[in-house]
Amino acid sequence: MENAYIAVDLGAESGRVMAGPASDPVVVHRFPTLNVALRGSRFWDFPYIFHEIKLGLAKAFESCGDRLVSIGVDTWGNDYGLFDDQGDLLGLPYHYRDRRTDGAMEGFFRDVMGWERLYGLTGIQRLQFNTCFQLYAHRKAKGDQLLRASRLLTVPDILNYWLSGTMAGEYTEASTGALTSAETRYWAWEVIDALELPRSLFSPMVQPGSDLGRLRSDLAAELGAPPHLRVVAPACHDTGSAVAACPAEGEDWAYLSSGTWSLLGTELRRPRLDGA
Repeated sequence: MENAYIAVDLGAESGRVMAGPASDPVVVHRFPTLNVALRGSRFWDFPYIFHEIKLGLAKAFESCGDRLVSIGVDTWGNDYGLFDDQGDLLGLPYHYRDRRTDGAMEGFFRDVMGWERLYGLTGIQRLQFNTCFQLYAHRKAKGDQLLRASRLLTVPDILNYWLSGTMAGEYTEASTGALTSAETRYWAWEVIDALELPRSLFSPMVQPGSDLGRLRSDLAAELGAPPHLRVVAPACHDTGSAVAACPAEGEDWAYLSSGTWSLLGTELRRPRLDGA
């Protein structure tokens, strides 16, 4: 029988779990990706989101059984969570629309690094919720929390860790927050050092298609998963996965990816870093 796969696709408003052969997957579960307002700040309700993912996985296991080969997760960009040295989450991750980033971009350019240098390193457009600006705001408001953290994981990295037990930083997700070098395809240490963050916060970076290991044994037992099921990091930023799926050939095409907002672009052989 044809191999089957699970895709967990999370947007800023809703999520879905799909399962089946690559040529004909079906949606087995849908749910809203909830966020909550607490004490004047906005956070993602991650325990709830992971609970809904587990419900979807259980349905996928029931429908596809031993044909399933792997799980892949993609999500929205820029947000992150902090973990202690025991691997536990230090509070709920902030929502990218939390007001703490009001003025953070201007502060970053004044105190950390100018726009031209940041763009020359990362090639990422300036949006106030980019991860680098969120981290600037976090450091200014709650720097002690960053000092207590052992690891920083982006949203899909959190889910991959909870699924596989492996802490890794997937490239496309990290890149969208202006934390990776467009030339080296690894962490932009100049940006991270300028933010005065310890390099140990950041996990080894992996490229799309990396195998992160088997589904955690406790989850496999809880949900009735096939024993051989692997967790694989796709292009974990949802736009990266969408563009990778475009049925296009050659170099004379563009994409329009529409979700919470629309992104228009194309693929280049090398990044354009010569004009901001």
